[in-house]
Amino acid sequence: MLFSTSFALITFLHYLSLKLQDKYQIYTRIFNKNAFNAHLTFTGILWTIWFILLLRFPVIKPEMGLPFYTSQFMPVGVIVFGGGLLLTVWSWYLLGVSRAWGLRYFESDKKKNVEKRGPYKHLKNPIYDGFVLLFFGIALIFNSLIHLLIGLECFILFNILLSAYENKKLIN
Repeated sequence: MLFSTSFALITFLHYLSLKLQDKYQIYTRIFNKNAFNAHLTFTGILWTIWFILLLRFPVIKPEMGLPFYTSQFMPVGVIVFGGGLLLTVWSWYLLGVSRAWGLRYFESDKKKNVEKRGPYKHLKNPIYDGFVLLFFGIALIFNSLIHLLIGLECFILFNILLSAYENKKLIN
């Protein structure tokens, strides 16, 4: 549960970082022209720590498997994982690192450069959808309850909470 709890905490801190910049220009006041780099460094360190924890400690344990799992789920998991990976990489490619990491919160015109190509034609937040599919796919491939929980957290935190805030900012 360390991974899902830390995932939720880091997602919240990332969101809070963007919210503080959006509402109070906190990074701009402290770091001036380096505001976005400060945000990128802070949140990058948080996500790197989570990723290192994920790689360092085994999260796939037989006693923590899915209660409904059968071996037929593995090929479905590979397809779901592949779709999630494609969606995430394609979205990051279209946006670039800066825009994917929240650059618009540091710009005066938040509506400029709104992406409309590729998966953005049909989905509001394909990177978030891709993360959800990645974790659901891993859960099915490796029979991992932890990855299923992280996938559910991704859906709730990214697709419902963060995307509602971000999409509202693009409209207003």
